[in-house]
Amino acid sequence: FHSDRTGYQEIWVANADGSQPLQLTNLRHPITEAPDWSPSGEQIAFVSQDRANRQIFVVSASGGPAAAITDEQGIQSGGGWSRDGRGYYYTSTRSGRPEVWEAPRGGGQPEQITVKGGVCGFESARGIFYYWKGEIGRRGTLMRRTPEGDQPLPLASEAVGCRTAASPKGFYFVSAETGGVSLYDESMERSERVFPHAGEPVTWFTVSPDGHWLAMNSEVKEGSDLMIMEHFR
Repeated sequence: FHSDRTGYQEIWVANADGSQPLQLTNLRHPITEAPDWSPSGEQIAFVSQDRANRQIFVVSASGGPAAAITDEQGIQSGGGWSRDGRGYYYTSTRSGRPEVWEAPRGGGQPEQITVKGGVCGFESARGIFYYWKGEIGRRGTLMRRTPEGDQPLPLASEAVGCRTAASPKGFYFVSAETGGVSLYDESMERSERVFPHAGEPVTWFTVSPDGHWLAMNSEVKEGSDLMIMEHFR
């Protein structure tokens, strides 16, 4: 997770119950966010912005120096690791409009994955590549790559672009109608609601590798009380 408890946004790791938090990065950049475990669990990719440009970084899950694996202008967001862990998908406007690119895990020349517009590409556990057509954080169309070409994926409800998490069965997504989380089962080719909307819509979540647990953020609510002062003068 990312936290600004030290005065800067940095990447931290903790036990599953939240105990023993450990700071992994010390970049001291204005923005450092969106950590994403590699399939092997050995590395974490994340987005960090120093001055004007965002870049994709990778850090060891046990700590150590973080290294940028991109060096370009126009990066908007991360996406997800390739299933083999050799590359990381991200969204960039380096070609003139948002497209999905894949950066090698150790850095080097990135490969353009989409050519007609796309954001937030990711692979499922079965190796199927998906990406979004639309704006990040808005209602969009989820596209699936097939041997016959890229095709829109019909879901039971409209989804919020880029709010997804891969699972052993397929992937989870956030419903645009309810704000809750649904699971798309690739073997059944259908989706079902697994976490209904409760209060604020889910804006960030992740799934444990075994698919048994869902971790999500909770927006802090602020309030005030009306007080009476007796014997006021």
